[in-house]
Amino acid sequence: MTWENLSVRRIIIHEVYPRRDDRSIVPPAYGQQLIALSPGGMAEFSNRVMSVIGSRSQSMEMTIKAPTGASLIEVCRDIAECHDDEFVIMSRRFADMLTNAQLARKLPGGIVVIFDGAVGEDDSRLVGVIKAETHSGFRRTPNFEVQFVNDLFLTPQTKLYKLGIFVRSNDDTTAEFPINWSATVYDNQMSASNRDGAAQYFYESFLGCVLPATGSRMTRKFYEHTKNFIGKMDATPEKKADYIAGLYSYLKVDQSETIDCSTFSNQFFPPETRDSYSSFMLSQEFPMSAIRKDISEISNQLKRRRISFDRNIQLTGPSDAFEKLVTVRDVMIEVAAVGDAAPTEEPATEIIIRGSARDVE
Repeated sequence: MTWENLSVRRIIIHEVYPRRDDRSIVPPAYGQQLIALSPGGMAEFSNRVMSVIGSRSQSMEMTIKAPTGASLIEVCRDIAECHDDEFVIMSRRFADMLTNAQLARKLPGGIVVIFDGAVGEDDSRLVGVIKAETHSGFRRTPNFEVQFVNDLFLTPQTKLYKLGIFVRSNDDTTAEFPINWSATVYDNQMSASNRDGAAQYFYESFLGCVLPATGSRMTRKFYEHTKNFIGKMDATPEKKADYIAGLYSYLKVDQSETIDCSTFSNQFFPPETRDSYSSFMLSQEFPMSAIRKDISEISNQLKRRRISFDRNIQLTGPSDAFEKLVTVRDVMIEVAAVGDAAPTEEPATEIIIRGSARDVE
């Protein structure tokens, strides 16, 4: 979604607090009136919202869960059409619902900013909510004295906030609610390679959204879960290295546009392992159906291979070179006897690298 021409109409703030030591709720403090910003202040607030919600690396469109009768999307639907006095009262629901969603004592409190407005050429209605943690700083007074302030929020430098925006589409006003609404979430903990960094209590428990099953995210999940399964297998290092090589090949070399657990398992795992792999992936809530392959979130991981050994010894290199030039196999080596004891054998790993050593550090 594009965020051009975003304008904010009304703003109000409340404050939420961390839970007490016994995990009981501290009631939020409610703002009593709309915030009256100057035209310049309102424009700066709108620009601040546009700059973060338009960040491709730390914001993403999410799927709105089905309404339950007490979902935030239903509050947004109602508050978007209400008068100012009703807006003040109804906005308290945001603070109440965020307070209930923050189950862990370690979650900080903060300022809750609720706003509405419009976006796009067709002025689609929007409702947004920000959770902003406060921080301290200094300000210059008119007589050039310095004043310490300990409750600053939403400054350009701070990154300690989360933002959710719901937009109602004007394209299809007859669509069944909430199909005609979309949700976009910004979280400073999220990155392009780790969409799961977003705080689940905020986007799911509070906003009522879930991460979309995009090809890039699901491909990364497939890679991470399969690699984890291989790491826990009761198999020799040689076999595990073969399975990892198969995983890299399946994702990077195979020309298929989709991936699925069954195809990978049948191609790279022995029959006695396939059922346990399927069970493991199901336990991770990974679908058994085919998904679109998109390696954009794991492209860096697929560029290099690494094998770790005891005593912090590692072998690393480009994955393509590993496939062509490196052979790993298990062997038994004879260990010299101590004193009158007979020699013994112990397992070891033999690595053959086609080519000569170039540098030694």
